[in-house]
Amino acid sequence: MILLVRVDERLIHGQVVVAWGSILEPTDYVVVDDAIAASDWEPDLVLAGVPDDTRGEVVTVADAATAWDTWRQDAKRRIVLVQSVHTLVSLLDSGVAVGRANIGGLRRRPGRRQFLPYVQLDAAEIAACRRLCDAGVHLEGRDVPGTAPVDLCPQVGSER
Repeated sequence: MILLVRVDERLIHGQVVVAWGSILEPTDYVVVDDAIAASDWEPDLVLAGVPDDTRGEVVTVADAATAWDTWRQDAKRRIVLVQSVHTLVSLLDSGVAVGRANIGGLRRRPGRRQFLPYVQLDAAEIAACRRLCDAGVHLEGRDVPGTAPVDLCPQVGSER
C-alpha cells in the first residue's frame, strides 16, 4: 500500500524518516526520479538515510507508473518520494492516479514565491500544481504529521 506520496527536495532525510516514518511505519521508501535512477552513484547516496529495518529503492517514472497499482494493493507499506511537482505531473501523464500528495519540502530559491514556510514555488511549479489540482489530485501542504494540513489547490489558483 502507498501510505504517503511526498514532494520533498531532500527526499530521504530526518523529517521523513523520523517524523513521518515513526507515525506511518513504512516497510519501504521509494524514490521516483529519472535522473537519480540513471546515475551510477546517486541511488546509493539517496538511500543512505533509509533505516536498517526498511527497504529503499530508486525507480524511474516509467517503472513507478508500471508498479503503482501493485504498490497500492500489496501488503508492503510504502512512502513514495519525489523531488518535484513536475515528477507528479509526469506520473499523471503516465496514467497514474496519484489521488493525494503531500508537499512538504520545497525551500527558498530565487524566483520562488512562499505559500507556506516549507512550500515555495516558482511559476512553472505553480502551473504544475494547478494542473495536478485540476486533474483531481489533492495537494496537501504539511511538513510533519503534527502540523495541520493546508489545502494548496485554492492557493495555487486551481479551478476546483
